[in-house]
Amino acid sequence: MGSRTTIPMDSFYWKYAGELHKKHQITPDWQTFKLPVQDTKMRWSLSSTKSPGRVKQMDFSDAGFWLGTAERVDSTGGTIELRCEGSAIFMKNTRGAFRWSDRIDSNANKNDPWWFQTLEKVNEAAEWLTGADFPFVIDWNDGREEIRGK
Repeated sequence: MGSRTTIPMDSFYWKYAGELHKKHQITPDWQTFKLPVQDTKMRWSLSSTKSPGRVKQMDFSDAGFWLGTAERVDSTGGTIELRCEGSAIFMKNTRGAFRWSDRIDSNANKNDPWWFQTLEKVNEAAEWLTGADFPFVIDWNDGREEIRGK
């Protein structure tokens, strides 16, 4: 989970670091900051795999096929080390903890063909009656040590 979400995790860290920098809380020396426990209010997605030079494949064994886009991702805490040099911010030792909340459902999106969207609309009533779509939660931690700058 962590390797497929490095870009949104870093976006969350940079947003938080920017807020701290505006408040002049980051110094030229490395400091450890606690990450907030909150809804990240970001769009998190695991897209299905693409083969080079080919269209997107339906790969049932890929997590992206089943997870798609999260309904919500929360930061459940952790720490990050930050320092700055003027307006440049550097981070390392990101130890964020996250919770992906979603439902398994075959919701159509705007990129799907019209017939798939029609079938999904017809299927929504059956899903609602049978509880065929169900909620799930995945907790994971980030443990990267490398220094990244912005």
